[in-house]
Amino acid sequence: MRAINLSRNFLVLGFALSAVFLLFVACGSDEKESESEATAPASMPAPDVSVPEAPMVSNTIVDVAVADGRFGTLVTALQAA
Repeated sequence: MRAINLSRNFLVLGFALSAVFLLFVACGSDEKESESEATAPASMPAPDVSVPEAPMVSNTIVDVAVADGRFGTLVTALQAA
């Protein structure tokens, strides 16, 4: 009976130490990230990337239903309204 109690105590102690270790690891600071941010050159100009604007497309529910082709009854009802 004493051997079972002793092994149970070691098991509980192991879980407790694991929980404390995980707590410290999860709540620790990330010094590597702050160092890399500090060493980044601040004088680099941002690249001028221009994205062409897409043409405006009317995507109403009627346009989508007509383009799909499976909603014939819905298209007829919407066009009648």
